[in-house]
Amino acid sequence: MPTQRSHMHSSAPSWTALVAACLCATPALAQDAAPESGASLAQGEKLAASLRQGMSIDEVLKLLGKPQQTALQSDGAAPNLPSKGTLQWSYLWNGAAKPARLRVDFTGQPLEPYQVSSWQWIAN
Repeated sequence: MPTQRSHMHSSAPSWTALVAACLCATPALAQDAAPESGASLAQGEKLAASLRQGMSIDEVLKLLGKPQQTALQSDGAAPNLPSKGTLQWSYLWNGAAKPARLRVDFTGQPLEPYQVSSWQWIAN
């Protein structure tokens, strides 16, 4: 009698694909001060001060708008274990001397939504 294998490990890539698809299909929910070509670093810092650990993807979209760059970083888990990795969003803001990048990191457990885990300003 053949044994059945669990297909839990196959849900991780499809979950990642689902998150990516949602990001592409999400309508613009941003405030007017979202990072556009004319937005200042001071505006970005003011908005970033409202970031909180545990915020959802939708809450960050409402606060900062759609990110200019996204990345999904592996957490190094074994391929057969369910894992979501770290979702990273980057926003570029114009500064007096040079632009600065705000990176927002989201983490979450498998089958749970991503939540903000950290954020930092990175000089370009």
